[in-house]
Amino acid sequence: MRDLVRKYRMNKLTKSELEETRRRLESLSDNQLGHEIYDDRHEFEPAPGQENVHAEAEVYRRLSTMLIKPSIWRHRLTICAAVALIVVLMAGSAYLYNRYNDIESLSTNVFTAATDRATVNLPDGSTVELNGNSSVSYTLSGFNSDIRRVEFNGEGYFDIVKDRTSEFIIESYGLEVTVHGTSFNLSVREEDGYASLYLVEGSVSMKSTVTGKNVTLVPEQKATLIYATGDINVTSVDYNDNPLAWKSRRLMFRNAMLPTVVSRMEEYYGCTFTLDSSLVFERFTGMIPLDNIELATAVVEKTFNTTLARVDR
Repeated sequence: MRDLVRKYRMNKLTKSELEETRRRLESLSDNQLGHEIYDDRHEFEPAPGQENVHAEAEVYRRLSTMLIKPSIWRHRLTICAAVALIVVLMAGSAYLYNRYNDIESLSTNVFTAATDRATVNLPDGSTVELNGNSSVSYTLSGFNSDIRRVEFNGEGYFDIVKDRTSEFIIESYGLEVTVHGTSFNLSVREEDGYASLYLVEGSVSMKSTVTGKNVTLVPEQKATLIYATGDINVTSVDYNDNPLAWKSRRLMFRNAMLPTVVSRMEEYYGCTFTLDSSLVFERFTGMIPLDNIELATAVVEKTFNTTLARVDR
């Protein structure tokens, strides 16, 4: 009986233990049960510094007093046992609820190194394809309300599940993006001095957290936010812009000025090329690979019978 009371006080009494105790109580007479409780309490020796020992002794005393009275008290004890079961179950539910809240508040963070790529599946079924040196962070609680929320840095391709009852918000350096069931590419790197968003389909809004300026894009538009001013420029994207080149691992050009081609190569390969001045008005149509710098250089050199001097950054 002493262990039963202690477990009850510590919210560790299981349902099976409570049922077993109830059956045992019903098999004993009132006097037998009263004496057993009294003997158990009499033998109890509290450890030094143990808290609430007087309260525990008082529980034993009251139970002993009740059980040596008429049998109506046994019925009341059964009611007490039922109440105790409810308390135990409520305590267990509260524990599980608190544990669930703890899990919901944990942050999931995915990072990629410079040469890595990763696809992240979000709790709502949306996906984010991360380019190198990128990250996305979210919590489960951030997807259990009328707003779905993630934090992002770097470059990534977002494919967001449409949900009219729950907005999708991307928070990043200097901006906030609101998504309405959309596919788009987002590049946010503080060191670049600007952020850019290219919309493939759907609808999306970009807001500057510095000025509060907000723009809404339609497919095939690109928004560029300048960090220094908080201004946002919206332009149409043409074939030679290649906003998704990092995904396809190739640059596609159609009648593009050669300096533009070389500039795109420098951007993606992180180097500097020296182009012969006699070629600055030449145009190029074709494909430049982004997974082999030697092959990419050879395409230009052989097409224009020239040499591209390269300096790695």
